[in-house]
Amino acid sequence: MEYRGKMIEIEQRRYVSGAEGPSREQMRTIGNYVCIARWDGQEVTAASAASAEDAYLSAVRQVKQKIDEELSSQPAV
Repeated sequence: MEYRGKMIEIEQRRYVSGAEGPSREQMRTIGNYVCIARWDGQEVTAASAASAEDAYLSAVRQVKQKIDEELSSQPAV
């Protein structure tokens, strides 16, 4: 995915209780669906117990906000 000239790598995971991954207690906190978005050496993680789509949309929203903040803080050329 690309946003405002930045290439964003998206990784999605689903954790199932008892399988490799977080413990049952951690899953209550983070949810079953996790989406990790990376760009320019930065990373955001979003989780949802509801759906993979919710986790994905949340991660994309966070990345866009961070990129917008980063670009708006740079002086105009």
